[in-house]
Amino acid sequence: FYVRNGQEIEHVSVAGVVSTYAEIMDYDVAVGEWFGPMDNINKRQVCALGSDIAEELFPDGNAVGQYIKIFRTQAKSYQVVAVMDTKDATYGISYDDSIYIPYNTYGQRLQRSDSVGTYVIRITEDADPLAVSDDITDYLDGLVGTDAYTVFSPATLAEMAASITGTFSAFLAAIAAISLIVGGIGIMNIMLVSVAERTREIGIRKALGASPRVIMGQFITEAITLTLVGGIIGIVFGSVLSFALTRMLEWELSLSYNAFLLAAGFSMIVGVFFGWYPAKKAAALDPIDALNYE
Repeated sequence: FYVRNGQEIEHVSVAGVVSTYAEIMDYDVAVGEWFGPMDNINKRQVCALGSDIAEELFPDGNAVGQYIKIFRTQAKSYQVVAVMDTKDATYGISYDDSIYIPYNTYGQRLQRSDSVGTYVIRITEDADPLAVSDDITDYLDGLVGTDAYTVFSPATLAEMAASITGTFSAFLAAIAAISLIVGGIGIMNIMLVSVAERTREIGIRKALGASPRVIMGQFITEAITLTLVGGIIGIVFGSVLSFALTRMLEWELSLSYNAFLLAAGFSMIVGVFFGWYPAKKAAALDPIDALNYE
């Protein structure tokens, strides 16, 4: 819809609501008075403005009692009877950017239809929201079918959040797995090069009585050290980046020290896994061949 008050604002959300809407949604009036049942019954052209829209249309204040024009094909004047307090968006509803008019007025003047787009249900404090949501879903399934509506409730929002989180976690896990494989192969190549460069050293140690187990333990320890240092660097870098992003986006940051320990432990496991082959190759070297290696 378009709204005009000396200037034009495009794509403004105009909602036709009943007179109890503000009470149901715990939406407080800052200035003026929300329209009543008679306004709805008589289809009066009155409106309540969200805080942001009110500030944009009436930057000097004193919106109550003034008139704005709302139109789709032709302009209709609506008297402002209330300016609402600021309210955070919930369930996809942006309150501060919306204009509210009586439902019957909306159906006659703007939509020209008797259909209802959205029902808002408020339950009592002692009711179970999940049970109520299930009851509504069962009722609507039998009334209009499963694909004819969408229910937004704590249960559905939790399911959506879990689905998004699961997808995001799977994506991060895939990236982490690829990174671990690439990093592990790099560690293994470094260790193989280290074995080749230290062949004579290995031969001397074996000639002096070092067992294959000792040689193997030495190289596995070196591989674990490399991966553990890399893991610690990753933990520090990830923590700093998370802290910077949460500060920038004004989110809350909760660090899990158990996750730090798990990451460090997994880094060590990667070191054991990818360092095992180079360590075994070093332990299997023949002392004589190693001493004669050029």
